[in-house]
Amino acid sequence: MRPHSPSNFRTVRNLAVSALLVAGLAGTPSMAHAGSGMDLISHLPDSFNLVVGVDMGRARKSPLFKTWQKGLKTDAQRGKEYAEFVRRLGFDPSTDVESVVVGAEVAKGPGLPLFLTVAKGNFDPKKAYKALMDGPGKKGKKGKKGKKAKPSAANTPKERKHHGVKYLVATDSGRPIAAAITPGLALVGAEEAVKKGIDLMKGKGGKSVSDNSRLTGLAKRAATGGAGWVAVVLPDTVQPNPSMGPAGALATARDIFGTVKIAEGLDLMITSICPDPGVAAGLQQALMIGVASAQRNPVVAQTGAGKVLSRLKTSVAGNELITSLKLEEAEFQAMLDQVAKKIGPKRQGAPLPPSTVFGRKTK
Repeated sequence: MRPHSPSNFRTVRNLAVSALLVAGLAGTPSMAHAGSGMDLISHLPDSFNLVVGVDMGRARKSPLFKTWQKGLKTDAQRGKEYAEFVRRLGFDPSTDVESVVVGAEVAKGPGLPLFLTVAKGNFDPKKAYKALMDGPGKKGKKGKKGKKAKPSAANTPKERKHHGVKYLVATDSGRPIAAAITPGLALVGAEEAVKKGIDLMKGKGGKSVSDNSRLTGLAKRAATGGAGWVAVVLPDTVQPNPSMGPAGALATARDIFGTVKIAEGLDLMITSICPDPGVAAGLQQALMIGVASAQRNPVVAQTGAGKVLSRLKTSVAGNELITSLKLEEAEFQAMLDQVAKKIGPKRQGAPLPPSTVFGRKTK
């Protein structure tokens, strides 16, 4: 099999980084437990090689969550919109979700990766399905007789069943996206992945990530160090690509896992497991060259990110490269305030970003 193109490797890198930032909502250190999401990986197909876990209980104690809450309180309209969003959905994502895992099958071929999100919490399937069927809200364009125009048949979610479990499916960017919601679990992702998740949930055969000792081993190492974590096993088809510069060297690692805590400041750690100590040392050198280059970038300097990058530390232990970043609470809060200032108060408490819900525009 030929090595994947730079764009495919960027997919792995961007998904891993984004996943770790999502996990960054979590807060205090703990041993792995139900809230970390480790108990949910049994619902992810064993073909997945990227897994993220977020403990939402700890997320609520983080500065990120508090900044988001502040946005709701300072903008009455946004607070009202979020309250209506919760009323229609039948549960509050900010309080009723215990833990989340996101899994994906990345860099295993061309096209969009197969993905699945599994959330554990207290859900109202009836209200949630109705909200998805109705669209983003009651207000909408009026028809000829002054009535709300109905969504087109192409954009209307279709109701289906798999092993007796109801789910909705609609097309987003030409791809079937599905949602299956039960009182205790919600599965959202590519329809194929949701059906596999239902298979595992109902005990109808198939293996899960839990059966992948290599990936599960990484997840356990990450989950025991913090409440937010990510684990990824890069396939052999992903090879170092010199045309991507220092970032392309990351493909010399085969296994990567990371942990992030944001209860008191920022504490981020990513471990890259390489074939041997020499490769780990080479990766360390490439990473530091990339950091130095980024610090010289005027755009980075304007955002203040250069100061943050200067705090990045690396060390090599055997065949493992450990990259860490620590910021004190005041420094981290200042960074959050700067980001909040750039995005504006109206977006801080927004219930949903401008996007689509089952193929229909929310804004």
